[in-house]
Amino acid sequence: MRIALLVAALAAPAAAQCYEVPDDTPDAGECNSVPFGRDRGDPLWSNQRYQSLITKVELGGVDQLITGLQFAPCSATSASGTYQIDRLVIVMDHRRGALGTLFADNLSPAAMTVLDVSSHEWPVTGGAWHEIGLQRSFKYENAKGDLVLDVTAYGTGLLPGASLQWGMRRHDGRQRVYDFGWTTSPPDDARFVDNYAAKVRVCASFPDVAMFGRGCPAGPGTPATPALALSAIGSSGLGGSLSLSIGNVPPGSAAAFVVGFSNSPPAPVELSGFGAPGCRWYIHPFLAIPVPSLALQFTIPSVSRLEGAVFYTQALAVGVMPAVQVSDYARAVIGT
Repeated sequence: MRIALLVAALAAPAAAQCYEVPDDTPDAGECNSVPFGRDRGDPLWSNQRYQSLITKVELGGVDQLITGLQFAPCSATSASGTYQIDRLVIVMDHRRGALGTLFADNLSPAAMTVLDVSSHEWPVTGGAWHEIGLQRSFKYENAKGDLVLDVTAYGTGLLPGASLQWGMRRHDGRQRVYDFGWTTSPPDDARFVDNYAAKVRVCASFPDVAMFGRGCPAGPGTPATPALALSAIGSSGLGGSLSLSIGNVPPGSAAAFVVGFSNSPPAPVELSGFGAPGCRWYIHPFLAIPVPSLALQFTIPSVSRLEGAVFYTQALAVGVMPAVQVSDYARAVIGT
């Protein structure tokens, strides 16, 4: 009986938590242009493929439902900026042993794509961990080995106007396999192997809300009108409460929150045809909730099967010029 209980305990998934690899110092370490490039438009660093390993020990030696992946942008805590990535694909898998130079050989047929997004706009600040925006959870099984992280970024770089230095914090002594500078698709065989993998924070069953994209102003004017802004505060854990609000809504406009469950291509949609050139609708709409008060509070149901589910929220305002005004968007993952 005691043996059975011990086996059951060892096989049980860990409680919600995050694992900093190799340590919880997002404000320290050398900066590196892999895997998200330098300045936007830099032809040498715009296209990259990168693989690294996170060991089973670093993941607590237990099964995990991986719901988040965070990186540590360079610069001081007061610096900020936005990475724009034409297409970003992240794959996770299990592996025993070191990585080889053939990208495909480091992945099995069971590898899972956990993020595939176009025109990804990722606002970040220095000195902190930032969620990249996983769309799907990955069931990590300790008995199958270490975790492989595979990142392919097309057209990546830091947008002009950032006070942030380009690059992600790295840790010397951790293997990475990578290539960059290709034009159409990454080569099969990586040209570079070294021990400067990016610092990462892997979250398991962890409730998290993160912002992506950018809002649109109400149109030209003197002074210029501010962009519509979405705020999401609270907990996305089971039984938790989230508070949403919309800022910078012009007087006389009708506003709504729109909820969806995907931001995969063909999203985002450019809104020039709706009188809002340069604005983007980032999510696949499922439900629109009118909010005359410009605020909404709701509770996440305490239903265990919702663990790891991801949903998105973007705000919309109608009745000004341009005819449609949209906000940035929130990605929320339901945790325990």
